[in-house]
Amino acid sequence: MSTPDASPEIKKYIRKPMQVEALQVTDDNMEFAATWSGGTIKTTKGTEERPPQRYVKIEMKRALSERHTRAFPGDWLLKSEVAVKVFTDPAFKASFDEILEVVS
Repeated sequence: MSTPDASPEIKKYIRKPMQVEALQVTDDNMEFAATWSGGTIKTTKGTEERPPQRYVKIEMKRALSERHTRAFPGDWLLKSEVAVKVFTDPAFKASFDEILEVVS
């Protein structure tokens, strides 16, 4: 048991590696991407500045924003053991490296 004047022990941790399957969404593979991820294809409402755009809509229990549920062309769909997530291309490239060999 620690004494009241003792400082708590601070430890360092590293995040466990997480292996995922990933698919970059394109206009050409959107139907496959929707089926693969369990999502559906939707279309945004167009504006004068921006035409309507198709995207894959995925269901998430705790999405931080609506954008986290929409995979537009150029975005990545990631499948892990527990969820499907959307990453923008820059976020994906900053967070993941391709596995070039089999990891067991």
